[in-house]
Amino acid sequence: MQPDLPSGLSKEQMRKRIKNERRVELLLEEHRFYDLRRWKDGHKLAEPIMGMNIYNDNVSLRYEISKVEDRVFTGEHYFLPIPLAEQEKNPLLKE
Repeated sequence: MQPDLPSGLSKEQMRKRIKNERRVELLLEEHRFYDLRRWKDGHKLAEPIMGMNIYNDNVSLRYEISKVEDRVFTGEHYFLPIPLAEQEKNPLLKE
């Protein structure tokens, strides 16, 4: 459950709160990718994927953040391909 919203939020502040609530409430439900595309926040998908290495020397644990993978997201990734069946319905989409 998210905390109550303060009154007097600007449009951008409210959007930021809504986006964060969806991020938290829909965790592991595979909505994030589509939300980021819909909101044109795809640049967040191009950030590197980070992981954590844990080292145990039998006295203490040491944690180290490391990069797992680089990702690419360009403007053309905002759009999905048009299925062939849909292209065939519209003669204006033919080459």
